[in-house]
Amino acid sequence: MSIRGMISARQRDNSYRPDGRIAQSVLDATIVDETITQSVQRCIAQQPFIKGRAVVTRHFYLVASKFTFRYYVVVVHQGKWGCSSKDERVAAQCIARAKAYRQELLARRMAIAV
Repeated sequence: MSIRGMISARQRDNSYRPDGRIAQSVLDATIVDETITQSVQRCIAQQPFIKGRAVVTRHFYLVASKFTFRYYVVVVHQGKWGCSSKDERVAAQCIARAKAYRQELLARRMAIAV
């Protein structure tokens, strides 16, 4: 396993606390929403905000984390994707899920337009 892989594994292990609490880094990077039923949800911000490493100005995606009702924020700004997670592996997974969701929405729109 590479050093980067070892760091990611250590960060994953650190997400869980022996007493069941969630690590502060996960709390800082996620949003709680008990109303979402999908694993990925497209949203519109009423006002700009920052969550973890993501700067949200208007449109964004909420991507389910492994913790119930906790969602990472994924944004696209000038063609560049970003995620609120500091863990590169988690960020890459969230971005991939948001991209797939976006492609699915575009495919549905194209099918309706035909």
